[in-house]
Amino acid sequence: MGKKAGKVAVQCRNGRLQLRWTHEKQKYYLAVGADEPVNRSDAEVLAARIEDDISRNLFDPSLRAYKGITLNTIQSLFDRFWDDKVLRSENTKGVYDGAKYRLIQYFQSKDIKNITRKCAIAFVSWLSPQVSAWTLRDYLFKYQGIWRWAIENKILLLNPWEGLPSEVKVRPTTRPFTKEEVEKILSDTGHYSDFLSFLFRTGRRFGEVTNLKWIDISDDCSYFTCIDIKKGNRTKIKLPDIVRSQLLKRSEYGRHPQSFVFTSPYGRPIHDNTFRQRYWKPLLEKLGIDYRKAYTARATMITHSLDLGMSPVELSKLTGHSPSVMLKHYYGDLGATSVLPDLF
Repeated sequence: MGKKAGKVAVQCRNGRLQLRWTHEKQKYYLAVGADEPVNRSDAEVLAARIEDDISRNLFDPSLRAYKGITLNTIQSLFDRFWDDKVLRSENTKGVYDGAKYRLIQYFQSKDIKNITRKCAIAFVSWLSPQVSAWTLRDYLFKYQGIWRWAIENKILLLNPWEGLPSEVKVRPTTRPFTKEEVEKILSDTGHYSDFLSFLFRTGRRFGEVTNLKWIDISDDCSYFTCIDIKKGNRTKIKLPDIVRSQLLKRSEYGRHPQSFVFTSPYGRPIHDNTFRQRYWKPLLEKLGIDYRKAYTARATMITHSLDLGMSPVELSKLTGHSPSVMLKHYYGDLGATSVLPDLF
């Protein structure tokens, strides 16, 4: 049986990649480049674009629209990375867009295959005076992760960002909320009371909780499946009884599998900036608590759990941090006096 018309095939001839297809009984050929992993990935993307153009009657028979296209741009890499991710939170995407903007601002249309270690170090030197150390390190972690993904998917061969995040020195983390402060915050009965309870009692990232859907919650609300926004892996976690009770009560009002568990008062996804300005800041001011970001709920849960003697290894499974990060950034944040054991 012949090849279906409009289907673009990626073929290799004499070590060179070529696209071949038939449209309206006319055969077409388009050279892509040497048969290398990065070029093959580009060829597949271009083939998909041509097929899409054919299906929408936008095909250019002169092929000028498909020649000289630079697919290895920063924008293209971020688009492909995001399309491959399970998580589709607009809040999370906004953070990645900020990191992407800085790369494009510096490298412009530079081919990502030509971004070397030397280029990456020069970029860090350029960006350092413009952002905080926390933001710089966060961006570098994102670049490192995206390039790792690109290597796994044979889009790139080398990662110029590997190891760079650990070289950025940052100040100690924001002090966690005290137990008394948490009790005050959780005593609030406003629209976001269940959302805050989930944040403080699970220690998951803000973006992970805002993106949580009912399909991620078990039928009896005893556990939830969380997608780590940095690593992309899924973790099944048993919930505290009080959080389970709150979710059961919420589920009485309906729980469509694809609906968000927590929403704004208008039933829309929770946006971090709107939440901070309209609810979080006014709440802390009303309660007489020094302002800290809502993200500090994560540090608060981790620090208090460590102080109560929970294993860093077990806690890392619950929160998505590595044990080394637990000990380095959270242990001792409550200011407890260190005591040497009487061993001998």
